[in-house]
Formats: sequence, structure tokens, C-alpha cells
Amino acid sequence: MHFNKETVLNELINKYHYNDKRVVGCVSDIIHTKKWHNLYEYIDYYHTNYLTDSQLKEYCVKIYTEHGKELGLEIIEIYNYLCDLLFYRTYTGIIIKEKQAIQWLSINNVYNIIKSSDNKDILNADVNFAVDLFGIYNNFNYGFQIKPLSYKKDKMKRDHSINIQKNIDFLTIFPEYKGVIYIYYDKNIFSFGETITLDNREGE
Repeated sequence: MHFNKETVLNELINKYHYNDKRVVGCVSDIIHTKKWHNLYEYIDYYHTNYLTDSQLKEYCVKIYTEHGKELGLEIIEIYNYLCDLLFYRTYTGIIIKEKQAIQWLSINNVYNIIKSSDNKDILNADVNFAVDLFGIYNNFNYGFQIKPLSYKKDKMKRDHSINIQKNIDFLTIFPEYKGVIYIYYDKNIFSFGETITLDNREGE
């Protein structure tokens, strides 16, 4: 039987709902819980607050027993793929997208760009205010929020309303910032989205 193992593994992970957007990917809830010093701190937090390593292994055995064995997969393959998805790809994904966004903004005339983690005057801006980057655009200070294009298509959902309120809180507390600009990406293609201001809270 010839098949792409990663494709099959991904389908199995989706089938069992282990590709939960709340805990998987660079825009997941968990990755924005705090600033991580390293990958191991992130993994420890996941095991403490979501699933333990033993629970993950139990799920891998279940996937193997019900589908993996007949497809020629090994338990260790399923476990390694799940850990790669949950931990390494999620942790490194946000770092990569941040770097790509900074490069794209620089090309598009945004200056003095700094990451929220490097802004000593506004602590935990990504968690508290839904602001990932800071920069100067058209001679004004702005915050920037990085989101996948899929978020834009479904932005009326509850977490978007929460982010908007965080943006408004940010602009109220720090009036030197003119607004928060949303940056959307589809794979490696970035584009400007709406701008949230105190006068235009929907950004349309």
C-alpha cells in the first residue's frame, strides 16, 4: 500500500480531534497564554494544563488500534507526529510568522518595528492587548496584530470580539498609539486588514 504517511497521520489526528485550534498552531489560545523562554517550558505547561504525556500515549495507542495498525503505522510514529504537531510546530510557527511579518512590514514602509516581548514599556502586550508588534506607519505609532486569513473570514466569532476589546483597552491606556492594524497571512503572503481605532471600533 502506497500512501503519504504525514497525510494519513494528519487525517487521523483530525478524526480524533487532536488538531484542536485552541491548542495547536501559531494562533492557538495556548501559545498566547504567556511568553515562553523555550520549547521545554511550553511542553511542560501543556502537560500540566491540558493533557499529560501518559494521556497522549494512551490516545496514540487508541489511534493505532482502531486505524493505524491496518495502515502499517507504528505507535511511535503516531506519538512522534502528534508531539511534533502539538509542540514543535506550534512553538516555532509563531516565531517564524512573526519574523516573516516583520520583514513584510519593513518592505511596506513600517519603521522601528519591535516585538511585544521586547517592548519594556508595555508588558505582555500580545496577551493583554492582542498586539504582536509595534511600529511607525505614516508617521504614527501603531500596534499590529498578526492573524491567518481564515481568521479574517470568520472574524465575527467570539474571540475576535475579545481581541477588539483588548485593542480598545490598549488604545485607551496608551493614547500615543493611533490604532491597531490587523495583518493577515495565507501561507507566506501577507496583507493589510482593518485598523481598529477609538473612533472606529469595528475597523471597517
